[in-house]
Amino acid sequence: MYVLLAGLVILSCTQESIFHNISLEEAPRSALIRGSPQNAVVAHDRIYMWTHRGSSIWAFGYHDGEWRWREMPPLEGPVGGLAVVQAGAEEHLFALVFSRGSPPRSSQIMRLDSVNSGERWVPVFDTAGDPGTAGFFLSRLFGAGGKLFAGAQERANLDHYVILAFDIPDSEDRLTGAIVKSGGRDILLRGVAERSGHIYLATAGSHAAGSQGEVYRFPAATPADGIDAYLSALPYAFFPGLVTTGIINTGEGGIGGDIVVVGNTVNHGVANILRAEGVQPFPLSGGNFFSGGLNVWRGYDSGTNDWRPRLLLLGVRVRGVSNHIGYREIYLDPDGNVAAGSGLRVPGNHPDDSVSSVQLNARYRASIGTRAVEFIFQAPNLGNAFFPDMLVRDENGVVVEDSYGNPLIRDWQPPIFASTSRDGLWVYNFRTDRWNAEDNSINWLNP
Repeated sequence: MYVLLAGLVILSCTQESIFHNISLEEAPRSALIRGSPQNAVVAHDRIYMWTHRGSSIWAFGYHDGEWRWREMPPLEGPVGGLAVVQAGAEEHLFALVFSRGSPPRSSQIMRLDSVNSGERWVPVFDTAGDPGTAGFFLSRLFGAGGKLFAGAQERANLDHYVILAFDIPDSEDRLTGAIVKSGGRDILLRGVAERSGHIYLATAGSHAAGSQGEVYRFPAATPADGIDAYLSALPYAFFPGLVTTGIINTGEGGIGGDIVVVGNTVNHGVANILRAEGVQPFPLSGGNFFSGGLNVWRGYDSGTNDWRPRLLLLGVRVRGVSNHIGYREIYLDPDGNVAAGSGLRVPGNHPDDSVSSVQLNARYRASIGTRAVEFIFQAPNLGNAFFPDMLVRDENGVVVEDSYGNPLIRDWQPPIFASTSRDGLWVYNFRTDRWNAEDNSINWLNP
């Protein structure tokens, strides 16, 4: 009898928990960008995103009097990546486009020639027409330090990988690439980051014995003897048994901040911080496996009337059957570095600290927390026009203060977009403190 009663009590508590979670869920919406959206980049005061195996690119910006997503004209083949390179005063958006087929017979890099006049894409590099890479197809595309980087794989030997680097010419001429790394599967390019005049390239590695994820560090300024000088560079850091999935600089504009590298061993995820004094492994707990989705979340600072780095967001997968997926947070100090003593945190689950990307943990767990997050991205101030004035003002433009003489701050946050593995693009709405599929229904103009 006591066993039966105990079982009924446990069942009752479980059901209450289930019903409570259901009550916190918002009616599911149909995602505008379906499938598996990939990483986002910012250029020309817009956010650009592509989808796995899709030929279209989506742009978030000011369209027809409101901030929303819009599908651009499709390209001639599947898109394999987007990258932005700031070269001097010019901002260049590149797309990696494959021919159809598996593996693709050719691949090319295209540059967006015009944002407003037809959004025309111009081919600037084709492996089929380049003697040094004619036997390869490109598979990855990243930009950092005024350069474009591409990972490539040989068609006749799929175990042979190279990394190409491109200087961006002042004119609109075609690109000329140079192989800066060559090797086996360990050389698969996973990401790039920039800090204080140096570029960091992260390669994948594998779980095989003797394999290691590696990071190479190059000066952003091209050496006097050309990009080819990068070929002889030794690893700046290496991680035995780690499959690297992502790299990021947590600082502002490539100056300062920490270089954080994430990846997975056979049993768990690993995060490493690269600093002048060496590699500092970040303390982790639980069965988190990092997808490689990384983004710096910025919060409003009323003291400076500006937005500053506060959190590092990390997309996670969890091994086995679990509904605790979503993403995690790492606290950053005022300079954008990983804060001393910071741990890996579940969003909204730390009442001792008011800084989090969400308000209520239960709402997070009932929505995005049940989905694997491949990429995550907080919208920046696009052309300094997207974010409203955070100081509340009267009809004369004078800042309104509370009874203590402190300025009143507007309740507003920029959207956070998350790419799920199967459920399309999701968005966080600060007004309702809920995640849901992005369908262009939220009015971001009304603060």
